[in-house]
Amino acid sequence: MNYPEENQIAEIENAEPLKVVKWTFWGDTQFPEVQWTNAEEDRLYEEAVVRAVKEHGYRFTGTEHQRAEYGTPVLNDGKQYNVSMRHWGRIMAEVLGLTGEYDYAIWAWWGSDEQESIMPDPTEWCEEDLETHTERWQQHERELWEEELRGWKE
Repeated sequence: MNYPEENQIAEIENAEPLKVVKWTFWGDTQFPEVQWTNAEEDRLYEEAVVRAVKEHGYRFTGTEHQRAEYGTPVLNDGKQYNVSMRHWGRIMAEVLGLTGEYDYAIWAWWGSDEQESIMPDPTEWCEEDLETHTERWQQHERELWEEELRGWKE
């Protein structure tokens, strides 16, 4: 897929072009999630994420997108881009030029044996104190585990 340049997106939207401005963790309550309601808008969000991933040479799994401290992109409209592991695998397959029907699966869940993950560097993206961010992420992870444990007990 050929993506329009940022200035073309701005013309389409008649606004500042969407771009990734930071990375955070999935479920970070400081940023609302993108609402998937409009195919054209969805495409613009995905294109901005693909450009950022390509530009920085990132490659990481859908599992890391959902569970890592810096796996979820935040765009300049203040929204976080949360997608399924399978969808993230499809994004990574596109970024890496993988064209097979099921090539997305490598990056959806487990990654490649030949290539290690390359995650966003928090010192490039994190505006808050890194220790504070890590504490918020750890609290979020504890809450997820507690919720999962409650489900097992029921």
